[in-house]
Amino acid sequence: MDYVLRKQISLLIELALSDNKFDLSEKAYLMKFASSRGAKNSEIARMINNPTPTGSLEMLNWMQKIELMVSCGKVVVADGVIEPEEQTFMYEVAKKMGFKKGVVDYLLKNVDSMPEKELKEGFLEFAGQPG
Repeated sequence: MDYVLRKQISLLIELALSDNKFDLSEKAYLMKFASSRGAKNSEIARMINNPTPTGSLEMLNWMQKIELMVSCGKVVVADGVIEPEEQTFMYEVAKKMGFKKGVVDYLLKNVDSMPEKELKEGFLEFAGQPG
């Protein structure tokens, strides 16, 4: 598993744990996300059982940041409940990645109802292109 994928998975684990309830649907999404990118189930399980702080996200390019924000939105809504702790965590992540707080609201409102391609296009329009 490469460094960027490890960072992405770590962040999603931190997000899922932010409300102290790692729901099975959140775990299922995380497993699907990681395995679709080549991570082994044993590696993912190890990371879930021994979570580590994500740290800096500077190494992510613009599209990786957008993909990660969309994935964060999917983790938050996976259990059908948007917990305040999860939303706050997403606001902090968006800020670290240079996005406005409003992108989180956009994602959480639309992540379940829009196809992913359309969601990302709307995100780009909302967030603007990198400078």
